[in-house]
Amino acid sequence: MNFNHKDYNKSIKIDSNNGYNHLNIWKSAKINIGVIGDSTGELKQMLMNKLTSYGTVSTSHDLKFNIYHHRNNSKLQIWDLSPNTDINSLNFFNFISSIDVNNFDLFILFRTNNFSQFDQKISEYFEAEGKKMFLVGIKQDFQLNISPQIAQKVYIISVDDLSRLNEDIIDNLQSDKVAAFILSIDPLSPEIIEKKSEILKKRSSSVSVQSSLFGTLISGPGLTIIADVALLSAEIWFYRKQLGLTKEKLNNLSQDSRLACKKIVQDLLTNKYGSYALLKDVNQISYALIKMIPSILASDVFDLIKLVPMVGTVLHGSASIAASKSTLVQIIDELSSIAIRIQNLTQNNQNPIFVDYFSELDFRTRDRKFFSFKS
Repeated sequence: MNFNHKDYNKSIKIDSNNGYNHLNIWKSAKINIGVIGDSTGELKQMLMNKLTSYGTVSTSHDLKFNIYHHRNNSKLQIWDLSPNTDINSLNFFNFISSIDVNNFDLFILFRTNNFSQFDQKISEYFEAEGKKMFLVGIKQDFQLNISPQIAQKVYIISVDDLSRLNEDIIDNLQSDKVAAFILSIDPLSPEIIEKKSEILKKRSSSVSVQSSLFGTLISGPGLTIIADVALLSAEIWFYRKQLGLTKEKLNNLSQDSRLACKKIVQDLLTNKYGSYALLKDVNQISYALIKMIPSILASDVFDLIKLVPMVGTVLHGSASIAASKSTLVQIIDELSSIAIRIQNLTQNNQNPIFVDYFSELDFRTRDRKFFSFKS
C-alpha cells in the first residue's frame, strides 16, 4: 500500500473534528488551589512556578489576586490569595471574609521561615469548612522553625521536589478532578508515572472504540487504515508527553548514568514497542505504524490479535477493539517502564550534566538546557 500525504492530512482533519477531541474532556475540569500565608517573595514565586510548571500568570477581575495557570492545562489554576500581605492572627478573619472558600478545591499555607501555633488554627479552620490545607515551605540553607503545636505534616520541598505534595493533593481531590490533575502535572516520580499509566490504560478503551468506528467517517482504498494510524499515532505521542519521554528530557540524562543509558537504548531498539520512545515526532510514529500494515493484512484475525495487534479498521467489531486496546496497553506498559527506569537513574544525581548520546538517533536540541529528575 502506498502512503499518500494528502490522505493522511485529510484523516487528521476529520479526526480533529469528529473523534479525538472528546478524549481531551479532562481539560474541562477546573481545579482551583488557593495559596495563602507569606506575601510575594522570591521563594513564594519559586513555589508558584513549580506548582504550575512555569505557566502563565494573570490578575483576578477585582485585581486582588494573582492567578497562575498550569503550563499543561490552563484550567488548573493556583491562586496567590495573599500577594501583598502576610496572613497572621491579626488579619486572618478580615482576610477570610474577602474570599469564597467554596470556590477552591484545597489550600496551601506557605511560610518562608516559621510555622506558628496560629498556623495550626488556620489549618483547622479550613478543615472545619471541608477544605484540605497543606503546610508548605521551601528547603533552604537553614531549618524552618515549626511550632510543636503543628499537628500535621509540613512539606519542605526542594527546587525540584514536588512529587510528594502532588501525590497527597491527588488523594484529596474530588474523584471527578483526579484524572485532570494527574494528566496536567509533570511526571516527577515513579509513583506519579504509575498513576498516569493507570489513567492512560483506561483512556485506551475509548481510543480503541473510536479507532474501530472511525473508518465509517472516511471512504477510499486504504484511507480507513491511514485514519486509524493518524488516531493512534497522536495517542502514542500523547503517552510519551505524559510520561516525560520527550527528546529534551531524554537528552539531559546524567553523564554518570551514561552506560546505563546505553543499556536502556539497546533494550528499546530490541523491544517490540520500545523504539516508539525514540522516534522524534508524531510523523515518525505514523510511518512506523504504516510499515507494519502489509504484514498485518497478510495475517488472519487470530494471528493479528495474538501476535501483531494493530489499528481498529483492519478488523471489525469487537475483534477490532480488542486489537487496538491490546496494542495501546502494551505500548503504555513499555513506555511507563522506560520512564520509571530513567527516573530511577537520575533521581539521586545532584549535578546532572548534558549528554548527547541520543544524537545518533537524531535527538538534537539547539537550546541545551540542564534538567534534574530528582524526586
